[in-house]
Amino acid sequence: MKKYLGSLLAVVVIAGICGCGDNKTKEKLLGTSVLTATTSATGGSFTSSPDATSMTALYKTSFMGAGAGNFSYSSPQRYGAPTCGAPSGSEGTGLGTPNADGEYVITDPMGMTVKIKFKNGSDTVYMNFDKVFTSAGLTCYGSQSLSGTQYTLGRDSASVQSLIAALPVYIPSIWIKASTGAPMSWYTLNSAKLTAGLTDLGTWMQSNFPDTMVNTVTGAIAGGTINMTMTTTNTAGRPTAANPVAMTGNGTITLDTGEVLTVTSNMSVGDHGPVSGTQTFSSSLGRSGVMTFKSDGSMDGTISMSGTVVATIHINADGTGTFTDVATGKTYSITGAKPA
Repeated sequence: MKKYLGSLLAVVVIAGICGCGDNKTKEKLLGTSVLTATTSATGGSFTSSPDATSMTALYKTSFMGAGAGNFSYSSPQRYGAPTCGAPSGSEGTGLGTPNADGEYVITDPMGMTVKIKFKNGSDTVYMNFDKVFTSAGLTCYGSQSLSGTQYTLGRDSASVQSLIAALPVYIPSIWIKASTGAPMSWYTLNSAKLTAGLTDLGTWMQSNFPDTMVNTVTGAIAGGTINMTMTTTNTAGRPTAANPVAMTGNGTITLDTGEVLTVTSNMSVGDHGPVSGTQTFSSSLGRSGVMTFKSDGSMDGTISMSGTVVATIHINADGTGTFTDVATGKTYSITGAKPA
C-alpha cells in the first residue's frame, strides 16, 4: 500500500512539474504590433499604395503560424495548473472562450478578424480544464465518460486510498471535442501502471494535444479586404529555426480597385516566424508575385507583369521595410510589420 500511495502521489508531482504555463498565447499567435504609416521621402506610407498594403498584410499573417509551435509546446504544460490553483474552463489558453464551433475569435491589432481552430484529425477541439482539475486536485473517472463516477487525487492519503480501491480509473484530456463534448482521449490508470511507477503518465500529458492549428484571417485592410486560411502543424517541442514546423495556406486579397490576388502559402515556421518558404500570388489583371522568407527573419518579394518586375518589397527582421513601385519610382515606408 505504501508503494501505491507513493506512486499515486507522484501523479500530483508529475502534473505539477511544468508550473503555471503562461497566458500570453494570444500574443504568440497574433503579435501585438500595429502597422504605422511612416512617411518616406518619395511615396509616403505603405497605406498609400494598395499593393504595398496587401503585401504587408500577407507578411504579417505569415507570422500567425509561429504561435502553433509555441502553443503546442506550452499547452501540455498547463497540466501543471493544480500547483497554482484550478483554472476555469476557458482559462489557460490566453485566447478567451471558444464559440459554439470550438473556435477562438480574436481581432488582430491591424484590424483583421482571426478565427483560431485546433484540429485533431477531423475533430475540432478546444481546451477545458474544469473536467480535469478542481481546487482539491486531479479528477479521475470510473469510466471513460465525463458523466461517470468521479474520484479526486489530492495530496492527502485518504483520496489516494479511495482511488486505489476504484482502479482502474481514467484521466481525461484537457482537449474537448466541439462536436460531442467528449475528451479527445483518456489515460487509463491501473495497477500495472502503478507498479511501473507511472513512467508514461508524464509523457502522455506532454504529448496529448491536437495535430494542427488553423487560422482563418478575414476583414478590411487599407485599400482592400483579406480572406486567408493558414494551417500549421503542431509539434511536441518548441519549433526552432533548425527544427521548424510546416505552414500551408491559401486565400485571396481583394483590392478596392477591383483586382483580386489569389494567394498560396508554403512555409517553414520557427518559434519567431517563417525561416524559409514562399507566398506566391496571381491577380485577376494578369500580375503575379512571390514573397520569399529568409532564415534571418527578413523577406524579399516582387510583383511582375508579363515577366517584367513592376514592384519590389523588402521587410527586415525588425518589421521595418520598403515597397518600391518600379514604374513610378516611388518608395513606400513600412513600420511595425513584424508581430511584437
